[in-house]
Amino acid sequence: MIGVTGGTGFVGQRLVARLAQDSPVRVLAVEMGAVPEKNAEYIIGEVTSPELTNKFARGCTSIIHLAGIAHSSLRTEADKQHAYKVNVEGTKTVLSAALSHGVPRFLFVSTAHVYAAHSGLDIDESASVAASSYYSFTKVVAEEFVREASEQGMEIVIARPCLIYGPGVRFNLDRMMHGIDHGYYFHISGRNPRRSFLSIENAARALAHLAGRSIAAGTYNLADDSSYSLVDFANDLADRMKRPRPLTVPFVMVRAAGSIGSAIQKLGFNLPVSTETIAKLTSDFSLSTHKLEQTNFEWDLNYGALRQDMVDHYLHTKLK
Repeated sequence: MIGVTGGTGFVGQRLVARLAQDSPVRVLAVEMGAVPEKNAEYIIGEVTSPELTNKFARGCTSIIHLAGIAHSSLRTEADKQHAYKVNVEGTKTVLSAALSHGVPRFLFVSTAHVYAAHSGLDIDESASVAASSYYSFTKVVAEEFVREASEQGMEIVIARPCLIYGPGVRFNLDRMMHGIDHGYYFHISGRNPRRSFLSIENAARALAHLAGRSIAAGTYNLADDSSYSLVDFANDLADRMKRPRPLTVPFVMVRAAGSIGSAIQKLGFNLPVSTETIAKLTSDFSLSTHKLEQTNFEWDLNYGALRQDMVDHYLHTKLK
């Protein structure tokens, strides 16, 4: 029995569907998915509940802890407290249940956001971690105590996925498509950074793969098998959306707009341009997947079809 927290979410649904083909799966999630899997048992509730997490962990050979508050802005104190409760206290609760029931293997899904102090190409798992946001702070803290469980004999795997794309995506890529759709996403003159992305199919494949006890415990970056030119990636989305390709604007103009946007955001207004977004549009950030490759992981290479599915889902949802 493989346990999956957050198994009805964006990545979780596809992961559970993959796992359920070969093994019984137990899911702990705050709500039922749209299409429950036949070979899956569902427990509905919070990961912070000791009663439910003990019920969930009993009899599992591996647990994939995917549940968490994703990288939303977390601007208010209430947002931050909720994220800490779920991402940190919830992880402690699930891990405690796993330890008490002797679950041999625990896979914690962290994030590539923990590499906040780094930019460049082929960042590997030995790079130092640091928090650039409250979201990444919760993941850094959770990684620390999850790793300590290895001292009690548990096989600990930490997965650090980069930006995941696929149908139903939210946050950054949804905003990118919205910007392309409405003509305010732009390229920056003289800047064409390379970025790592991860298809939802490869995310599900990698997590299922790493849950297997034949794979060495440790920390693994998750990304597609090669990085992308950000300009080419955005142009490809525009072409698939049948929208004009983004315009190119001078860097000095963008930098000024980012500074103004960040200042206005501090007043509580959500603008698409900020110093942070400009940094993402101008800096290389790609992950090394050499360690994952050494485990004989096989990537799904049908990237174009998944980007098309993502675009089609966005356009269809917009019409509702």
